[in-house]
This record gives sequence, C-alpha cells and structure tokens, in this order.
Amino acid sequence: MPARAPRRVVRLLLAIAATAAVAAVAAGCGDVSWEPEATPVTGTGALTTDDRTAGEFTRVSVGAPMKVVVRAGPETKVTLEAQQDLLPLITTQVVDGQLVVNVPRPGIVSNEPITLTIVAPAIASLALSGGAIGYLESMGDALSLDAAGGSSITVIGKAKELALATSAGSKVELAELAVENAKVTMSDGSTATLNVSSSVTGVASGGSTLILTQPPAVVSVETSGGATIQGAPTP
Repeated sequence: MPARAPRRVVRLLLAIAATAAVAAVAAGCGDVSWEPEATPVTGTGALTTDDRTAGEFTRVSVGAPMKVVVRAGPETKVTLEAQQDLLPLITTQVVDGQLVVNVPRPGIVSNEPITLTIVAPAIASLALSGGAIGYLESMGDALSLDAAGGSSITVIGKAKELALATSAGSKVELAELAVENAKVTMSDGSTATLNVSSSVTGVASGGSTLILTQPPAVVSVETSGGATIQGAPTP
C-alpha cells in the first residue's frame, strides 16, 4: 500500500490549487482594483481660452459635456474655452483625419460653460455623446451626424446626402438644413427634425420620433418599438 502524504503537505497542495483557481478567475475578469472610485475634478476660477489647433481633419468626435460650434473658414483652427484648471484635463487630438475630444475619468465638473470652437474648410462628419451640444454650418454635399448619450445637434445650410444616427435620448434639429436624401438610424427615445425634399430611408425604433418639416417624395423608414414618423406623405 502506498504511503499517505503528510497532512501538512496535503493542506499546502490544496492551498496552492485554490490560489491558482482564484488567479485564473481574476485573469478572466480583467484587472481588479480595490481603490475607491475617484471623484470628478471641480473647476475654479475664470474662463481661459486655449489654442488646440493640431493638424487637418474633416471629422469631429466629442464625448464630453460641452458646447461645440463648427463654422466654415479658409484655415483650420480649434480653440477651447474652460476654467483654467480644467483645460489640461480635456484632451484634443487628431487621429486618422478625425478630431477627437474627450475627458478621461474621473471626469470634470465646471461652474462655467465649456466651449469648443472649430473653424475648418470642410467638415463631413460630427459625432457627439456625453451630453455635448453641437452647432454646425454644413460645408459640403455629404454629411454624417451621430448623436448619442443625451447630446443634441443643430445644423444649418444644405446637403445632398445625409446619414443620421441618433440614440439614448439625443435630439437633432435640422429644420434649417435643406437635404435631398437622408438615411436615418434612430433608437432609444431620440428625436430628429428633418427638412428633406426627395427621400428618407432607414429604421426607427425604441420610442424614437422622426419629424419631417415637409413631405418628401419617398418615405421608407421601418418603425418598431413605438417609434413614430410625423409629416410623412399620406398614402
């Protein structure tokens, strides 16, 4: 009969196995931090304007609560206005032709309005989230808009082709943007007002609302989940 292992050896082996199992679970779940969640940084002092011009771009993405003003101009220029101690916490960088603006965790709290002003020869795409509020002057034949996370976008001008995505309670006001053809993807209680002359296609779901200021020649939008279309032509 083989000799039994001493009890201390058995307990040691069981402890090693248990430790390995816990490590495997932790590795599968990603990094584990026991540090308490940090609180957002609260701004102090007067507003300060910072030059954030950093190369050429035709697309803009903002994921933080601020006012975003986009205007046409011969040269690209980006300025950011915020309380001085918050400016270093707001990141702006150009990545693959897109200006990306964000605030890393734990975030910021501002007692004054934060304003990002962009002047550029052409902006073809604007994506906002995190409660950002955008105002855009349309600059070309094709325009792509993406509003999420309670953000809002207002656009004036004209465009031949519009691609619009809205979600999470966002609001898009395009009554002053004359569009020929629009393709929409709407969900989660979002609202969009469009001024389209030729055709509107796409999908709307989750209680979203599409408002048409005039009846286009063609409306082919699939609705579900309580989504509605107002101003569509009568069959």
